Amino acid sequence: SYLPFLPNDVGDVSIAELLGQTSGIAPESDATHPTLAQSPGSAWEYANTNYVLLGMALHAATGTAYSVQFTRLAGALSLVSTSCGASPYTQNVARGYAWSDGFAAVADTAGRDAACSAFGIASNAADLLHWLENLRSGGVVSAANFTKMTESGTLSDGSPTHYGYGFFIANWFGYDVAEHPGYVPGFSCEDALVLRDGIELVVMSNAEAVDLTPLAKSVVAILEPPLDRNLSAAPGAPVQNENPRVTAALAAIVRTPGFAELGTLLTIEFIERTPSSGLTYDTYRLTFSTGVWRAKVGYRAGGAIFSLSLEPAGDDE
Repeated sequence: SYLPFLPNDVGDVSIAELLGQTSGIAPESDATHPTLAQSPGSAWEYANTNYVLLGMALHAATGTAYSVQFTRLAGALSLVSTSCGASPYTQNVARGYAWSDGFAAVADTAGRDAACSAFGIASNAADLLHWLENLRSGGVVSAANFTKMTESGTLSDGSPTHYGYGFFIANWFGYDVAEHPGYVPGFSCEDALVLRDGIELVVMSNAEAVDLTPLAKSVVAILEPPLDRNLSAAPGAPVQNENPRVTAALAAIVRTPGFAELGTLLTIEFIERTPSSGLTYDTYRLTFSTGVWRAKVGYRAGGAIFSLSLEPAGDDE
């Protein structure tokens, strides 16, 4: 209806499926020649191409370029430091960095602003907090649409996606959270809404590929006593950040063919860390398309994994 140049199979994808990242469009596809990797609605897979196509569809439906609409919205919400791409009028702009051979180097940001509906928005923490507050309070979308954004979608087989519209849906220490990490050349970001009590959180870094989620989760744990014993450290002990190397290694392991019978890995949630005789054991909750499992990963100093055990999670988890 909006993008008639699309191939017939891609043209069958709905707006809702683009928003929910269940379109089936291959993540590596170019928006002008997208291809399907799987049937729409059958699986969840994040792809920036979905958001590029949404921006193009909005342009086609309204006759106004997405960048123009974005500028109008930012102005209406008084987001004074937010622009589609780097504004020539902005002052005190952070320089982005990447790691190269163990040293920080200025990142190549060429082409970052090419598709503002998917990435390349320039902003700061104060504006993003103002955005989250407006979003929650009804200043952007209706209460009903905000609920759609912050509740997990479902696949055609009824399994949850743990993703709404633009937000990952998570449980941090017993609190329902809508959050989204973002990465572009030179920069990393994490924003989160704790849905029950109104906490809004933004963490930013001018270095690329930095996982800021553990820091954001730790801030929430400081502000709010953990509700769920399965998502906190031992009683009386400070909540600890997860080890991103161990988390990444665990994710890679359980995605190998040996674990295929568990289905698609949907989420990994760090629960707690237990030191023992010079070794470390991290416990995780893994949500697969077939069910929830509890994993314990043992590793030595430096993150070298030497043990992994899996067991079905109990009903209280």
